[in-house]
Order: sequence, then structure tokens, then C-alpha cells
Amino acid sequence: MNPPAENAKTFPTSSRDDKQKPQWPLHGGDLVSASQVSGLTPSDILDFSASINRLGPPKAVLDLLPQAGEWIQAYPDPDCREFKSALSQTWDVPETNLIVTNGSTELIYALPDLIPTSKTIVILDPCFSEYRRAFELSGHPIHSLCGSAEDGFKVPAEKILFETRANTGAIILGHPSSPAGQLWSLSELKILLNFCEKKEIFLIIDETFAEFSNAFFDTSKFSESHRFLIRIRSMTKFHALPGLRLGYGIIPAHIVQSITSRRAPWSVNALAQKLGTVALLDKDYTELTRTWNEEQRKQLFQQLEKFTCLRPFQSSANFILFQLISNNPNVPRQLFETLLKDGILIRNCENFIGLDSSYFRTAVRNEKENARLIASLKNGLLQLNLI
Repeated sequence: MNPPAENAKTFPTSSRDDKQKPQWPLHGGDLVSASQVSGLTPSDILDFSASINRLGPPKAVLDLLPQAGEWIQAYPDPDCREFKSALSQTWDVPETNLIVTNGSTELIYALPDLIPTSKTIVILDPCFSEYRRAFELSGHPIHSLCGSAEDGFKVPAEKILFETRANTGAIILGHPSSPAGQLWSLSELKILLNFCEKKEIFLIIDETFAEFSNAFFDTSKFSESHRFLIRIRSMTKFHALPGLRLGYGIIPAHIVQSITSRRAPWSVNALAQKLGTVALLDKDYTELTRTWNEEQRKQLFQQLEKFTCLRPFQSSANFILFQLISNNPNVPRQLFETLLKDGILIRNCENFIGLDSSYFRTAVRNEKENARLIASLKNGLLQLNLI
């Protein structure tokens, strides 16, 4: 390994043995933690850990910002009627089947109240960690089903049905999954949906990243009359509005009423409702994003594939999961630290059920930034004698 340059930044350490190594950020986009462990300022770090649309918010949204003072001086509509109307028009869904929340996280944490705590929750891992946390906090038993790397971390529908017991209250899956970016076929989803309807089990589908794929429209073919189908979406990733905290669900009308009766009023602010409506109706932005992301993702995958010590997985989202192949268990952390010292933050996936420290997720950014990631990876792998 090449010695560090004389002026290279070093990670702070602690006197206790278990604190000798920096604490990895637990979620994507945590530039504060990354800054603390690297010695860099947040502005010095190029963030590949958060999978936010690199094109930024639609121009129509930015153009409205000078009017923000008008909306923040009044109470928001507690029923989010304007945004619901835009959702209804966009996805051809009745407004009675829509619920708007303070990010998709508010909806995720409302789900446990729908299911008796005696019921087991089946989570198809790896999966967004907040689902597990929400149901664990409510006291529900969790049964994890993990897909294999050979199958792109997808669990076959037949295995799900075989593993699902009589006391199951819900099955949770991502479409595309996170962090693997895998899609489910319509035939698989139909098998699961019919099974759940028959057994009165909630099928909870996280579609947070679905708009990056044409499959987003395929799921809308499912009838909204299904009693146990809950689809969760967000304006955070595709429309690049994480700071507004705006999510929504497409769910049975009686479930909308049940959740609404127990939630706090005015949880979705007026600015989020107004700007979210404008963003949703910008169809040119939608098509531009999907085309641009597909091109950049394909190019980045091809570059990652050139490294023989890396194993990237095909994705239908705006990120790529890859594995670092090494017999040395210390190498993944060393690579992460090397990249971070170089101002590149990727998402370590050690805290995902079914993965370990050898797995990383990188966002798809623009061509210049992706090239910088590849250059930093090459330098880091050279230092570790892996290429």
C-alpha cells in the first residue's frame, strides 16, 4: 500500500479500543457524520450515498420559491386537496384512495397501528430499515426473508408463500428494492397480491424509487379496490425534494380513514403541498429525468464492471449496489475511508439485513461526477493492492 501523502487528512480516533475506527454514517446523505470522521467540511464531500435525482427539483418549483412567504404565513390545508387532485390526475387514482404524509416515513410509522401486535411482519430483505424499526417499536415480531446475490437479492414468490405462516399480518417489499434496485415481475406481484387478499394479509409495496423505471406505471394496473394493498411513494427521490418532507400512499379508502383518524393535524406544510403539486405536474421533467438517469446509470455500471474486484448489480433505480471482493475483512472499511478522505461518500450497506460490510451503494450522478467516483475508486483499489 502506498504511504499517505504528508498533508493527507487522517481520521480522528478514540482512546477506547472499540472507537479506534470512525463510525460510519447509518443512512445515506449524512454529510455531518461523514465530515466529523473525515476532517473535511460537508461542502468538500461529493455525496454518492444519498439517491436523490441529480438534476435537482423541477425548474417550475424553483421559479415559485420567491412566493414562499405567501404560503408560510397561512395554515396548510389539513386535507392536502390540491396535491391530492394532482396525484389523482397523474396516476388515475380516486382521491379517496390517497393519503398525503410528512414524507413516506410518517406513513411507514402509521402502519403498525393497522395490524395486531400478535401478527408477524414478513420483510423481504435487504429493505429500507425504517420498516423494521417501525414494527419493532410497536412490538410486532419480525420474520426476515433474504434473497441471494445470485438472484439479485430477490426472494422467489414461491418461497415467500411457503414461508408465510397463518399469523402473518403483512408482507413488505420494495419495487424497486433498496439497496439492490431490483424489480418484481407483474406475474410475481399478482401471485403475492392474490395470496394476500385470500389470507387477509397486507401487501406493503415501497415504490419510492419506482418512477425511475417504466415499471412504475405497471403497478398502477392493479385495482385500487384491493383491500390489503398498500403502496408507498415519495416526492423525495425522483423530484429531489427531501427537505420538504412530502410522501403519499395509494391505499384502500377505509385504511385512509383509519390512519387519518389517528394522525396529528397539519403534518404536511403548505410549502410542501404547493411545490409538490407543481413538481408532480411537470411532465417534461419526468421524461427528462427517466431518460437521463437510464443513460447515466448504464454508463456508471459499465465503468464499475471493469474492476475485477467489484461486483455491481443491475438496477432499475438511480443507484447501483456493488460488492467488493476480498478475503480481507478489513478491506471494505479501508476502501470506504480512502474514498472519504478523497472527498467521496458512498453508502456502506453493512446495516442492511442480508448484506455485510463488503457491499456498497452508489448514487447515479452526472457524467463528470461519476467519472470522479471511478477515478477515486481506482486510486483506492490501487492503494489496497486490489488492482
